[in-house]
Amino acid sequence: MYAIFTAVFRDLIGLAALGIASSVLLAPIASAQFGFPGALNLPENDFTWTWGNRRGSDRGFDDFSVLGSEAGFRCDLRGKLRAGGMGSISRFDIRNLENELRGQMRFISAASNRMSQMEAQGALQWATLECVKPKRED
Repeated sequence: MYAIFTAVFRDLIGLAALGIASSVLLAPIASAQFGFPGALNLPENDFTWTWGNRRGSDRGFDDFSVLGSEAGFRCDLRGKLRAGGMGSISRFDIRNLENELRGQMRFISAASNRMSQMEAQGALQWATLECVKPKRED
């Protein structure tokens, strides 16, 4: 009986050690692919993200426009709200949205989250986030 208990205990210790070792070895791979919780994995080069549908809605001016930066990217967020999408949104509300995003240290993450939220609420007709990583001069 003692021999069986010892063998099972030894196997459990071996499995636990294997689990710990593999988690330590695989953690950098997982964080590189999935990032940290709440963080976006940003592309290496210039990119454009789009929400909604801009086709047929190029008439008139953008409702909001915000410049920001994060992780070496310079970004321009522009968009148009859907009429009646969030009730009646005043110019003051739009300026508050622009100022809220402009003040974020993680601009790309904040803009992406806010545009996705507004799209889900039906408030956003379209938005584009164009980000450029300036080239270093040697």
